[in-house]
Amino acid sequence: MRLACLAVLALTVAGCASAPSPAAPAALTAVELQRLATRQARDAFGVIGAPNGTETTADGTVYMWRATATSLSYVPNPAMSSGFISSIPAGADTTGGGGQNIEHDVVCKVRVTAGSDGLIRHLDFNGPHSACDPVARRLAAWVDSGT
Repeated sequence: MRLACLAVLALTVAGCASAPSPAAPAALTAVELQRLATRQARDAFGVIGAPNGTETTADGTVYMWRATATSLSYVPNPAMSSGFISSIPAGADTTGGGGQNIEHDVVCKVRVTAGSDGLIRHLDFNGPHSACDPVARRLAAWVDSGT
């Protein structure tokens, strides 16, 4: 019985580990990344704009962008007065609550590393999909267009 439970657990974990997450698509495909490596980093300026920062390294240059997008977050209304009854705040609305959507800016940091020859060597995104995906789509379209 114990061996059967371990086998079922192993199969379940293997299934979860191999299933791709629909919420986390690859920013660029492997083919697009290979094509990107044949491009001059400065040519990306026409696609995603001038970088917000530049850092010179011994091997080349790192270009940095900050892309922002507006996102909505649901914030529940606080439902407390003073004190607690059992584990529920006194005066709390236990039937539904309510809340509001709050707009806020989210930031994606994009870094393109170019070698001393100016060719793109590395690309990375750091931020939520809502801010990074538009930049990744523009870069993918540029690479796919061949221009």
